[in-house]
Amino acid sequence: MVAAAGNNYGGACEYPADYAEVISVGAIDEGGNIASFSAITGVDTWAPGTGIYSTGIDGGYVEMDGTSMAVPHWVGREIY
Repeated sequence: MVAAAGNNYGGACEYPADYAEVISVGAIDEGGNIASFSAITGVDTWAPGTGIYSTGIDGGYVEMDGTSMAVPHWVGREIY
């Protein structure tokens, strides 16, 4: 199971991502730096989570930030 670590500006990983059996994903920016809003302590792995395009509520696309935006990047990565 994989979950977003939390958007608590450098705090500890939040539940459910903090459970031992869950892989917690924090957010990094385009330069590979930890995003300012991302949890840090207890995070298992990192993925892009800033400036991510997603579908909007009223149609079209919106640019979003968050550890929840990072999770699909990590889950969908190609493994060799």
